Amino acid sequence: MEKLLTPAESSAALSITDVACLLKYPVHISLQHMIQCTELNQFLQSDLDFEQDFLKLVESTLKRAFVAKDDQAAYEIHSSLYQLYNLQISDPLSSEALNQHQPFFYALRNTIEEYWLNHLNLDSIYQLDHSAGDISDTIMQLCESKNLSAHPLFDFLAHEATDRQLYAFFHSDYELNIRFFDLLILTLLNSPATARMEMIKNLWDESGKGDRKETHVNMFNDLMEHFNLDNKASFPAHDSWQKMAGYNLFMLASLNRKHYYLLLGIMAATEIIDPQSYLKVQVACQRHGLTEWLYRYYSEHSEIDIEHSQGWLNYVIAPILKERDVSRDILLGVVYRLKTCQEYYDSLLKYVKSVG
Repeated sequence: MEKLLTPAESSAALSITDVACLLKYPVHISLQHMIQCTELNQFLQSDLDFEQDFLKLVESTLKRAFVAKDDQAAYEIHSSLYQLYNLQISDPLSSEALNQHQPFFYALRNTIEEYWLNHLNLDSIYQLDHSAGDISDTIMQLCESKNLSAHPLFDFLAHEATDRQLYAFFHSDYELNIRFFDLLILTLLNSPATARMEMIKNLWDESGKGDRKETHVNMFNDLMEHFNLDNKASFPAHDSWQKMAGYNLFMLASLNRKHYYLLLGIMAATEIIDPQSYLKVQVACQRHGLTEWLYRYYSEHSEIDIEHSQGWLNYVIAPILKERDVSRDILLGVVYRLKTCQEYYDSLLKYVKSVG
């Protein structure tokens, strides 16, 4: 997803023998080197001051990203977090898998997550009304007030986008869409008994109801593979911190048990906001002559996510709140998702228009 080292830069970085040299690189590039290092413990122990010095560099970058609103610093931070999360789902035979549980990486992740969540909390504190009655109504009101389906991105796709621009949208949307199955599994782990049936139903739908050709991952892969466009292999990537932040929010909540109830709010909000915007994506597909089979990922989600959203509200969240007072975390998850999604759409519109 993100621009890391070029082959020449990677070769140079991997030849570094003095760990302190990594302090000269942007944090996300130094982190890439460490993640790929097959003898990381030995490498880190060669300079006992390095870990503290690198943490200070990360903290400085965090301040630039979230206080000074520096886009390059935000990119470095979210690229770093993206890499740290993907360690948890890395290829079992990769060098990255060797460092999955490196204690220093957890220290880095905790530092970044805490700073980012504090920033999100400051942005969200005035949006939550705990005096409101039914939480389902509150969640729906939050989503309706944001009205993300009315974002200019979707009208542009429906009425103006070229075939390359439409493909650019799919190209950007790909990673999170195919990761959603895994996110559901992480949500299901040790979930409350009252919520499991609804989560399993969602997973069954994602699995194509038993038809391996109709899993949602395969649906999206079919769209990407059969979309009629030249030079797809060299298509420019949507490379922005806003895109990574949207992905990172899901991973933060699903990989940290203490943030489990944030995850439920994030998942519920996602099911609520997607259907209306997907209707406009279908208009774009029809305008460009795509067959219904090719864009069936979006047509199915524009219908089934309405059912899923009610399921999350009525059969996951409502029963949990009868037993636990976690409404604030759930609502924060909704607000965080709406914020990062809007920022992603803003960035995505710029990217799509830049493709031409």
